[in-house]
Amino acid sequence: MKSPFALFLIWLIPGGVFAQDASLVPQDLHEFQTLKSDSGRCVALIHACFNSSRAAPAEGVGYGKKAIVLATEGDFEKLLADAHNSIGQCYDTYGKADSAMFHFKTSLTLLEKSGYKCDIAAVYANIGTAHRRIGEYTKALKSFTKCLEIQEDCGELANRGMVLQSIGSSYNSLQNYDKAIEYFDAAIAMEEAHGIESRLGPIYQSKANSYLGLKRLDEATRLTKMAILSFAKSGNEYNLAYSFESLAHIQLEQEKLDSAIYYGTRALTIFQGMNATIDIVYEQIFISELLLKAKDYQTAKSKLLEILPITVSENLPHDRMSVMELLSKVYAEMGDYKLAYEYQFKQMALKDSLNVDEQKTEMTALVNKFETDKRDKQIALEQAQKAQIQAESDRQKQQKYFLLIGVILLSLLIMVLINRYLQKQKNARELALVNVQMGKEKARAERSERMKQEFLSNMSHEIRTPLNAINGLSHLLLDQQHDTKTQEFLQAINHSGEHLMVILNDILDVAKVEAGKLDILQNPICLTEELKMVYTIYHEKAAEKGLSLTVFVDDTIPDLLLGDAARLSQVLGNLVSNAIKFTKSGRIEVRVENSGNNTFLFSVEDSGVGISAENVKRIFESFEQVTSTNFSQVGGTGLGLTIARKLVELMGGNLHLKTEPGKGSQFYFSLKLVPDDGVSEKIPEIQEIVDKTFHIIVAEDNEYNFWVTQGVLQKHFPNAAIYRAKTGNEVLDLLDEDEYDLIIMDVQMPELDGLKTTELLRQRRIEIPVLGLTASVLKEEQEKCLTAGMNGFVQKPFKAEVITGILWQLLQPHHQPKVGIADDRSKRNDDQFLKYMPENLIKFEEGFKKKELATIKSVSHQMRPLSIDSGMKELNATLIELENANLWDAEVEREIETVITIIRAKLNQTTKNTE
Repeated sequence: MKSPFALFLIWLIPGGVFAQDASLVPQDLHEFQTLKSDSGRCVALIHACFNSSRAAPAEGVGYGKKAIVLATEGDFEKLLADAHNSIGQCYDTYGKADSAMFHFKTSLTLLEKSGYKCDIAAVYANIGTAHRRIGEYTKALKSFTKCLEIQEDCGELANRGMVLQSIGSSYNSLQNYDKAIEYFDAAIAMEEAHGIESRLGPIYQSKANSYLGLKRLDEATRLTKMAILSFAKSGNEYNLAYSFESLAHIQLEQEKLDSAIYYGTRALTIFQGMNATIDIVYEQIFISELLLKAKDYQTAKSKLLEILPITVSENLPHDRMSVMELLSKVYAEMGDYKLAYEYQFKQMALKDSLNVDEQKTEMTALVNKFETDKRDKQIALEQAQKAQIQAESDRQKQQKYFLLIGVILLSLLIMVLINRYLQKQKNARELALVNVQMGKEKARAERSERMKQEFLSNMSHEIRTPLNAINGLSHLLLDQQHDTKTQEFLQAINHSGEHLMVILNDILDVAKVEAGKLDILQNPICLTEELKMVYTIYHEKAAEKGLSLTVFVDDTIPDLLLGDAARLSQVLGNLVSNAIKFTKSGRIEVRVENSGNNTFLFSVEDSGVGISAENVKRIFESFEQVTSTNFSQVGGTGLGLTIARKLVELMGGNLHLKTEPGKGSQFYFSLKLVPDDGVSEKIPEIQEIVDKTFHIIVAEDNEYNFWVTQGVLQKHFPNAAIYRAKTGNEVLDLLDEDEYDLIIMDVQMPELDGLKTTELLRQRRIEIPVLGLTASVLKEEQEKCLTAGMNGFVQKPFKAEVITGILWQLLQPHHQPKVGIADDRSKRNDDQFLKYMPENLIKFEEGFKKKELATIKSVSHQMRPLSIDSGMKELNATLIELENANLWDAEVEREIETVITIIRAKLNQTTKNTE
């Protein structure tokens, strides 16, 4: 979302400074239709592209690409550069920085070749603008400074004021407001000296933004109003809207909400009149924030729901995330907590998706850098070897020459000896230089490898935290009853999460992948279920393209075979995904057939584009994508088939390809899989503890991961009382208030982490078992858990059977009261019951009188551990029912009355016992 300090970007095109005016586009298109010369028609399209760059950037790109065709056909090199420059401005406004930079740099290359210096300065200014838009302010300052230097060199001074203003705006974005004001004052002096009054408005507004940042609101208001008068006088509607928006921000700083809403609405009205979609979305979000502060929830909701579909159609994920976050707050304020939760969940899911995308981009860039470093090292080593060979050859040649000359003419012996000595000295120096270079290259390669491993480890930690929530929550949901379609979707989510975990572990050891040393497991698998899961995951994606996806499993295949389900599904998933990607219409068929002798043939066949004979050799190479022109935008890293081939080889087979251009492709491989004889190792079931009450602290700052741990505990330890802590300090506070049987401790927490907290517990001689949860895969990090005093650790994402097995071992010796407690547990529980239950009962009865279901649900959750501690196990099921109730009915009222009667009786009895 844009900031008020990022307004009024400079827009330069070769030849001067101009403001985009969408109303001129029809005139530009008319000139394109009527002009006779190709160069004139090309210029008209470039102007149409430029004038569309704010109001309709997607259409502007279309006009610019037509201009490129005309300029290329007519060999108009200068116009070709101008077309690329204008397209770059469209992409910049549209929020596609990479595409904008490509066209700006193409324009620069063409202009530098032709020697148009002043035009080069204009492109550098636009590049600086693009950098500013995506927050790269240092790069923006560098580009604007380069623009100033070129302008001075070519004697073009008329546009320097606007470049000075852009530099000031960049300092604004860096919050260096005093420095920014210096450049704005210089820009004002420059424009006044040239008598260009129409350009003063943007500079006034930018300077006003500096004063707003410095909290000098009166001066900011004065300059903003001067900018408004200037824009109104010059008819610059777009910047006029921005000034109204800036005035709204100033009013907000002064806590004048009504005025802020008024000026924000005026800006919105102008943007709507110009059909500036991206600005409309931002302004609606800003006004909704103001309405939320003003408690006008209904209007805020209407505005947010109005623009939510626009953020989808215009592909604005960050704005969509802001809308969902505000909708969650609005519904929460309106009391609709169900919708509030739904939008908050969607917003968090979108945020995780964007983070994952950013992490994937960074990971790909690092892998590419690593590969480049390896190639550079190899080249350096080859050069060093050649230098050594050449040095040795020279030395031998000189020795032979010396002997020959010695035989022919002894009088030249002294000269030859001197020459030999000098040559040896030269060779020694060269060899020393080669050794130094080799040492540098070795250190560089080792540093690159270390950086790669550290980066992959950090990325693994960041990915494992949300993946633990995905796997854990989906697994917990699978334990509940759902309709068939929901059950299938949950199984697909859980299945995909488990396979993603396998892939993530493989990425952490690139050398292991390259050496083909991945571990292949031999566990019972059902090929029918595996192919069914492949169909569940991919059939909707295929249906979106109008493709039919079918699977076939030979009836003669045994129910259970021994193999690696995750690796097999990964191979089939890669092949099916590729088939969908490169098939425009028709079908995709996945087959498994029994070839006899425990050998099974797997194949994935499609009716897609096919592959030419010369490209078949490259299809399995890393980072290669061999496609036709029509499928050049499918994306991907080019690693899918490489990984699939290596996994098949590790499982004992070979991946083959049959293909013909235009007639589709078939990938197939055979594997030998032994039937399961029924004696393979099974995971033991964990005995549920139904007759003991445990007090367990779960120290976890991540909400989703707490839900996962809580769900596993409630399933396998139903009588456990669970206490939440978000930091190590909260754990210590809980231990001061009560006695506990176990602490499940997240290693990374704010304020006081899990390792330091455990060390403090052991220093105080508190011997409660501690089970660590860590997302780190580094051995040294895991060893720190045991060194700190933890009794064990589990790596995220964890499986329920793994953590419950460890918990059963830790809890078994500790189910009796511990030595050193001054009074017995039952007396302490009674004290806690008398201390906290009366207040909860009052809230409970008040909610019953007012029929407030939300209050009943909340208090039921708080009373449940107190009732369990006090021996009222018969209430546990009733309180769970109330905690999960959705409607107020006669059954709910009956359960409430039962709870009130039992708790009152218990309070009376406990009071008598303590007297």
